[in-house]
Amino acid sequence: TLIFYNSSWNRRYLDFLSKIGTGSIYDLAEVLRDLYCLRVKKRLAFPERYMLDAVLGLIVSEIALVRDQTEEAVRSEIEAIFRPGEVVPGRS
Repeated sequence: TLIFYNSSWNRRYLDFLSKIGTGSIYDLAEVLRDLYCLRVKKRLAFPERYMLDAVLGLIVSEIALVRDQTEEAVRSEIEAIFRPGEVVPGRS
């Protein structure tokens, strides 16, 4: 589910932290998506920026390991997904 953009950063942070605590890659991906979307709407608080970097790092390392790719290649692919107008190979 998408976060509520009008909630305070510390409330969002606690919600994100509970999702990260599950250890589920799906919950991590949801936090990553929500933080990227929120970043478009407003400036992230420092803890949210730190969390975005941390979650991105976790997801990148997992995907790189599974795909036997470099972390740089995976990070570029993920970041391209969130850039407006970017065409990512293999996605319609």
